[in-house]
Amino acid sequence: MNVTGAGVIMGNDESEHNYFSDRLVDQIRWYSGKARDNKKKFYLLQAVIIVLAGSITIVNALRVSDNLLGYVSIVSSILGGTVVIITALVQMFKYQENWILYRTTSELLKKEKYYYLNDVGPYSELNAEQKKKLLVERVETVVSAETSKYFTVHKPEKAITKS
Repeated sequence: MNVTGAGVIMGNDESEHNYFSDRLVDQIRWYSGKARDNKKKFYLLQAVIIVLAGSITIVNALRVSDNLLGYVSIVSSILGGTVVIITALVQMFKYQENWILYRTTSELLKKEKYYYLNDVGPYSELNAEQKKKLLVERVETVVSAETSKYFTVHKPEKAITKS
């Protein structure tokens, strides 16, 4: 039995449920949502890049009068500059890397949840207390590993200096 800060005594079942709902299920939901958001942003920006880059060729291929050639050049330059800016933003915010990292973490957490609930894999042949401890250890290891990977992916690039 555990005593909460409010002095309420709760049994292991409630403690186990709180870990599930307050940590495991919440983390699965958070990582899945972040994976979905990053995937949408990545695909949207990639589609914009493709459309704009393709438009440059079309704009440059237009047959226009000599007095409109300057405008074609300006439009083409704006399209090209926009492609460069969006490409830089995609690389800076690393939407694709985040999407893959978050999706992987979400799926690993789901796997732990299902293994635990079905007494398979490392959870088979363990009593309830051993199972809960193992679940907490394994889930926290997955979350900690994701955090480390995130900071590795997002570490600032060191400036190259010439000697």
